[in-house]
Amino acid sequence: MSGGRPTIGIERVLRIHFLQHWFELSAPVAEEALYNSVAIHQFFSIDLGK
Repeated sequence: MSGGRPTIGIERVLRIHFLQHWFELSAPVAEEALYNSVAIHQFFSIDLGK
């Protein structure tokens, strides 16, 4: 398979799922939280290139 985004791994997928579940967030709102909260993207081990 070529092109597209690289996979992020099952651990990150589950962490994001739990974030959505714990805080009752939709997918777009959870994504926005990852970009707007340093604590959240550090906890979820996601480098946003900032």
